[in-house]
Amino acid sequence: MASITMVIRPRNRKEGRVQTFETTDEIAHRWQLLTHEQQISLGDQSENSHEDLPVLLERLFRERKL
Repeated sequence: MASITMVIRPRNRKEGRVQTFETTDEIAHRWQLLTHEQQISLGDQSENSHEDLPVLLERLFRERKL
């Protein structure tokens, strides 16, 4: 298992927080290859769909979209 880290900045507040998720080594590697903008986009997508980021990444990885 590996972990990925994402900075979450709420739109209505200036201060953000860092959240760490446990995931597989393959997904963590793919996450590191993404640009910062892509990571933010995926984070927003997971929030909008009310889906945890690791679950979203796993689904995209299985669908070969990641």
